[in-house]
Amino acid sequence: MGSKQKARQRLARLHKEAKFQEAYEAAKDWVARHANDPLGYQVLGASARRLGKFTEAIEALKVAHRRAPGDRAIQRSLGRALVAGRRWKEAEELLSALPPDGPDAGIRSLLLCRVCQATGRNREALEHAVRAVALAPEDFEARYAHARALREVGRLEESLEGLREVLQIRVRAPLPVPLPPRPHRPPRPQELRLLWRTLHQFAEAGVHAFPTAGTLLGLVREGGLLPGDKDFDVGLPFAEMERAIACLFANGWKQEEDSYGLANPRTFHFPKVRMALDLCGLARDPVSGVLVSGFWMRGIPVEWNRFTEFPELRLRKQDSPEGRVWMPSEPERWLEALYGDWRTPDPTFDTVICAKNLRGFSKLTQYYAFQRIYALWDAASYRKALVIVRVALDRLGEDALLREIEQRLLGVLAESEARADA
Repeated sequence: MGSKQKARQRLARLHKEAKFQEAYEAAKDWVARHANDPLGYQVLGASARRLGKFTEAIEALKVAHRRAPGDRAIQRSLGRALVAGRRWKEAEELLSALPPDGPDAGIRSLLLCRVCQATGRNREALEHAVRAVALAPEDFEARYAHARALREVGRLEESLEGLREVLQIRVRAPLPVPLPPRPHRPPRPQELRLLWRTLHQFAEAGVHAFPTAGTLLGLVREGGLLPGDKDFDVGLPFAEMERAIACLFANGWKQEEDSYGLANPRTFHFPKVRMALDLCGLARDPVSGVLVSGFWMRGIPVEWNRFTEFPELRLRKQDSPEGRVWMPSEPERWLEALYGDWRTPDPTFDTVICAKNLRGFSKLTQYYAFQRIYALWDAASYRKALVIVRVALDRLGEDALLREIEQRLLGVLAESEARADA
């Protein structure tokens, strides 16, 4: 075997062994010396995607696709990269061209499900998810997509049961290969400017919108946005939601994935800065009179929703670099309701599941708990997953599946610590 063939085999092996950083660097070197070899671009693109370099991944895989237009593995990789990079139109065009009954029908259905969810076609997404599961009943990625698709068409109980089933499969399967940790990038100045400008636009439009949750925490504790924060949390009276949405549309924001099938919060993104924004509506509970927010779905019993309870809210106007904005008069009290000891950073705190002001542990809260456990397990973030498992056990009482996951996590963490000490 020649040295070139050995080098090509090493390139493919590095990616197969999930040594993505090594594979990425080796592939960059390879394409510089062998520009016509599609394998180099294929490995470069696939590794770049796993490292979160989506634009680079797409460009490399497009070159590979041009070099080898009939290569199904390259087509699959390009489809995944386009979806990861949120290139929904391109992804749909590529995937729709694949035969619906061919050997790639499963991944085609799975990725088209994701495209349809992202573009607000939730019933179509469910059809693709059903097909993906039918083609691969034990594939946890397909089962997870199906559970999520069920919730987004309002079938919460079936969705929750589906998540429990997919977690059973996932935690008994081989452990995922941990990716190299990505350091939190520091906030960019344009992100903070966008926050203040958007809050000022709300105030000018007659919307009493103010920073809340992680955004307020960053402003009060850090004097700016939290490192690695990818979205703005904005509270407002729920009665002003439609006016706020109109204001966002008028100023260049786009709705995100039909707000994931939720009536509250409503989620948007600003393409020019690549930041998201959650509009978190607050309303008065008609029974208790308490001020509540949370995650609310249409078409389910009220008590199934996720509710958080807040103290009385008083707002004041203050100057910002972009104009006058609304702010809570007592931000520390607001933060304490949500976080408890908000002054001490806690990287394992999950606002959705660990919130101190959470009312009960409703079906929708359980859905998000199981969803997060799955996602954290898949990302090999075992310590964070364990925190959520224990919060869920504390809230729900004894649960055989959660107890099994807890014991599996404890074993994984113990093995990891033993290796570190060796």
